[in-house]
Amino acid sequence: METPPTAAQVLPCPLAAGWELVRTIPLPRTGSDGQPMGGFSAAAYDQDDDRLWLLSDAPRGHLVPFSGLRAQLTGRGALRAGPRLLLRDGAGELLPEGFDGEGLVLAGDEAWIVSEGRRSSPGAGQPSGGPRPGATGGSGNR
Repeated sequence: METPPTAAQVLPCPLAAGWELVRTIPLPRTGSDGQPMGGFSAAAYDQDDDRLWLLSDAPRGHLVPFSGLRAQLTGRGALRAGPRLLLRDGAGELLPEGFDGEGLVLAGDEAWIVSEGRRSSPGAGQPSGGPRPGATGGSGNR
């Protein structure tokens, strides 16, 4: 069995800054599509839908929705990964490979993602947002 990570390995800030490690939950190594998962750099929780959204930047940026967080935390169920959603810009075009998404905010039926990447063309590296599948009024694979 694999040794769980230490608090220093999983927290983005030092414990002295007020962080508290409450629980670690192992994530599946492969998604529902059978492809490897990982490289998660941001998370956002939709309390109304009990859906945890993780942002990955490896190797092509994508979002993975996980349902069942409440059941997992209370010991009455398991966290379930949904389909991987490739990131797209406002026009619906796939973001380029290597897009380094680092921040995720859910706002209504939209997901806003910021990157630390540098702009190489007009509009590149700008925050992108779009409807979230599964959110009220959301559609598409954004």
